[in-house]
Amino acid sequence: AAIHGVARGAETILASAELLARERQTVESLSGGEAQRLILAAATIHDPALVFLDEPTANLDPENRRTLGARIKALGARATVVVSTHDLREAGEVCDEIVFLVGGAVKAHGPREALIASVPAAARRGDGLEDAFFHFCASRLSPAGTLE
Repeated sequence: AAIHGVARGAETILASAELLARERQTVESLSGGEAQRLILAAATIHDPALVFLDEPTANLDPENRRTLGARIKALGARATVVVSTHDLREAGEVCDEIVFLVGGAVKAHGPREALIASVPAAARRGDGLEDAFFHFCASRLSPAGTLE
């Protein structure tokens, strides 16, 4: 916060992370969910236009995943948020746009519903986004960006 000239930065970060009551505790003594809320609040204290999050809910219990996911979704209303995750359910719940990367190559991208809708009915087996992922990973993109 000090780097970005944010007044009362520590208090603002703790309030944003809903940790004011734990202000005297070390980060190591916080639960995983509390620590992730604190990290997200600290990383966005200066209202960045672009935020990159790498596996932000990894190793969190379901309740903390849901809570942090809601915070990330809310952050997306005021900033562009890029989330790297292996959890397709989380991606579908938190992200407006999805990019499938395999071996460093983009296999498909677009809104969740558009990706799911592009899967042939015969290839659908369950979770729509997971079906889309496997469908596109089995396909190749031509240089023009169309499926082969």
